[in-house]
Amino acid sequence: MTFLNGTLLIACAAALVPIVLHFIGKREPQRIVFPAVQFLTKRIETTRRRFQIKRWVLLALRVAMIGGLGLALAQPQIDRADLGTWLSASALALFGLLLIGLAVWGFLRQHDRWLGWGLGSLGLILIVIAFGWTIAAWRWPANSSPAKGTPAAVAILLDNGPTSSYQETAERNRFEKGREFASWIIGRYSRTSRFALLDRSSRPGAFAMDVDSLQRSLEKIAIIDTPRPLGERIDAAVALLQTSDLAQKSLFVLCDLAQSGWNAAEHSQSPAIDSRSDPVMLPSITRPEKDVTIYLVDLGADDDRNRFLENVTLIDPTPPPESPATLLVSAGEEMVGGKVGAGQGDQAPGGWSKSELTVQLRLFRSDDSLPAVRDGKVQYPELRTNDRATIRIRQGHGSASLTIPPLGLGIHHGIIELLDPDPLMCDNRRFFTIQVTTPRKILVVCDDLDTRRILSAMLNPHGEGDARCEYQIASATMEQLLDMPLDGYVAIGLFNPRLPSPPIRGALDRWVAEGGQLFVALGPAIDQGTPTSVPWPLIGNPQRIWRIPDPGSFAEVMQDNHSAMMQLTQIPGGAPWSAFRIYHYWQITDQANWQTMLRVAGTSHLLLGESMQQAGRVILLTTPLPALDDQTRPWNDLMAVSSTGAWEVYVVLLQQIFEDLSGGLQVSLNTTVGNPVVLNLPSTAPRRWQLFSPAGSPVLVESSQSTVVPGTPLAAGHYWLRGNDRENLGYSANLPLAGTRLARLAEADLRSIFGETKYQLLRDREEIDWGDGGGTEPLPLYPLLMLFLFGIFILESILANRLSQGKRHSSLARTAARPAITAASPRRSAAPS
Repeated sequence: MTFLNGTLLIACAAALVPIVLHFIGKREPQRIVFPAVQFLTKRIETTRRRFQIKRWVLLALRVAMIGGLGLALAQPQIDRADLGTWLSASALALFGLLLIGLAVWGFLRQHDRWLGWGLGSLGLILIVIAFGWTIAAWRWPANSSPAKGTPAAVAILLDNGPTSSYQETAERNRFEKGREFASWIIGRYSRTSRFALLDRSSRPGAFAMDVDSLQRSLEKIAIIDTPRPLGERIDAAVALLQTSDLAQKSLFVLCDLAQSGWNAAEHSQSPAIDSRSDPVMLPSITRPEKDVTIYLVDLGADDDRNRFLENVTLIDPTPPPESPATLLVSAGEEMVGGKVGAGQGDQAPGGWSKSELTVQLRLFRSDDSLPAVRDGKVQYPELRTNDRATIRIRQGHGSASLTIPPLGLGIHHGIIELLDPDPLMCDNRRFFTIQVTTPRKILVVCDDLDTRRILSAMLNPHGEGDARCEYQIASATMEQLLDMPLDGYVAIGLFNPRLPSPPIRGALDRWVAEGGQLFVALGPAIDQGTPTSVPWPLIGNPQRIWRIPDPGSFAEVMQDNHSAMMQLTQIPGGAPWSAFRIYHYWQITDQANWQTMLRVAGTSHLLLGESMQQAGRVILLTTPLPALDDQTRPWNDLMAVSSTGAWEVYVVLLQQIFEDLSGGLQVSLNTTVGNPVVLNLPSTAPRRWQLFSPAGSPVLVESSQSTVVPGTPLAAGHYWLRGNDRENLGYSANLPLAGTRLARLAEADLRSIFGETKYQLLRDREEIDWGDGGGTEPLPLYPLLMLFLFGIFILESILANRLSQGKRHSSLARTAARPAITAASPRRSAAPS
């Protein structure tokens, strides 16, 4: 309890005035005994005792009225959270007074004295308990500092990232729990405080106009798929608080302490359907220049469990028409155990559970007229189930394969989802887009006829002329390139080429610079009998041939997230690279200009690399492929049958390289939320497109030249583009897998993040230290005291009026009796005489 005018408590001393006046006005009555009125003595004594009791009650009322007036003028106020304590103590004290009154009444009525002593003792004990309870509540309130109603600058940062959708109960998730906590915090401060509400979006923070508008803003916040790191938003909130002139500044961060929410790394640029867990990069909070108290409210738990789709790999994102395609799907299980703040890698007691998950593949039915807006609603094509599989989870991971049925030409959208219930459902679904195209024209340049036939069979396994063929393959020798137009080919492959003449080199250089895609597999033919450097900058100016004695070397993976390498890296157990030996390879001169995908194990020499050449690019293999003729066979065993592999690694690698070079592996069709999307258009494509996104109404976008930029996807799902003549394009966006992990921050991580910045880690409301002046808006007791005084005044007036009437009646009775007594006296005195 506090007082706005504590000095006015001196006025309570005026309560002694009625007592002083009572003793001053008290007179000892003169005792005159008349024999004739002896029979009235007992009645007079009873009347006197009754009158004295009423006078004492009247005195108590007057003392309470004056003392209560002084207390009311001091204007006491209590914390609303302590209202129950004060009411309980008051009720206990009043009950004690009632028991004491009953005991006194029993004594005066001469009832059982033991009962009176018992009631009086119990009443006194209750009054002592109430008094002690009141002192304790005053000295040690519920909060560490009393609610003084001092205005403060308060910022609330609510985590609305993907992990906040974790369902704690069937009715409430963690985001709703945090919103309720934020509303409670707002009510704990004076309405004269300044409030700011921030979330993990990129919107700048600002102080709200009033509490009502703040509450409305709180209700409008929703879970988003593209959150900013919490460290960045904390810095923004602290900077906003420092602009306030109020001395007391507080920041409440409501989150689940998941490491994924604090990751300072940018979103992965790899396709979202092949999501990998990015390394955790914890931020450092900018130390506030002024005193800002940070309350870190933990909304998470220590026994979270989550199942999720890990990697979804399209073996062929652009399959040929009427040909089935394969999806490799892997799932995982995450269990957060141990004590509070358990770091990443901790496992629940007993280790991972052994379980089975059901995964389902669904595709939208092809319909050129949909999506469309009908009756004010967006109508999408029918979603059909196509395949299901069971994933066995062992040690937290498992995988399975699904089959996409044969599809017609065009864009097709699909969904992979886990059917098992899970508290965090946002990572149980992955979206993908697949494009079925007409066969793409490529050119194979090789002087050996048998090698050309083998390459054609590797790239078109179904045979030439089959409807399932992906490529329309043309072949030529190096001399024939001089008279061939190259513009009609999307990719060209040079296999064990001889050094072309300067005109052919110039034509290839121009074709690549204008956007051509070139693959070169170097071999002995380009040497032309001289060990000196080969003068061709387009392929890195090969310098010399390296010879490795038996047992040779092998390929070492340096970049497994390249689109041409992803299929090989997703094979369970990994590709058996060491089973395929390499004995000879070319060392290039300007290796620094090449991005190394594979290198020769034990060296820093490039084996497979990529180089960007203006609008085009070149992929270079420094050893021949396939090495099947007499010249190339001694160089490597890349095409040899291996007992450790069920399929030929380099056959798949070559297929993926040409899939990538010919535009088949368009990562823009499957991306991550937050990454910009650029789609290539055919020359006959319309200029205007209607974009249907997962959330919101369709919008119009315009293409520029041969591309369309629909913008940055902000929500996970499918994005449909429809042209004026029912042309269809589209792409899919998914959450980054690292953004939904539940591994929690350890205490050491928090110290690393906040450094010397003052912060409090708490999990419930009772742990909050309101030392900054927070607390509920104080409850003034002045109106209640004035109402109490008014009641006492009415009671005192009624009682005083009754006593005054009784006194007048007693005076009249004594006046009427006095003449009789006086008259009797002379007769009694005269009688003797």
